[in-house]
Amino acid sequence: MKVGQKVYLNGNGTVTGIQEYEIKSIGRKYFYIWRDNSDRTIKKYSIESLGEVNDFRPADIHFDRQKLSDSLEYRLLSDELERVFNWRNIGNLTLDQLRQIKRIIDEGEEVECQS
Repeated sequence: MKVGQKVYLNGNGTVTGIQEYEIKSIGRKYFYIWRDNSDRTIKKYSIESLGEVNDFRPADIHFDRQKLSDSLEYRLLSDELERVFNWRNIGNLTLDQLRQIKRIIDEGEEVECQS
């Protein structure tokens, strides 16, 4: 962690909502970030926990934009698949869709067996 390093926050729970900040200063227990020169709002984070220090819902900080993006996409896709494959919704899929899904699942199992 160093001054000037870029960090990322999950702005609204979507991949497009990722906000980029910059580390402004680092102390013994806390470090401070801000969005850019036009945004004077500075956020305070604990060096130990990497959690935001405030009275509201804390925003977790990430040092790798791609990892944060992948994590958000994974969560959104998982939620969507969970909704689609809910026992009440599975009947809405066509036989062809079910066959395609089965092929994808089988391909994943073949890769695991080869490892």
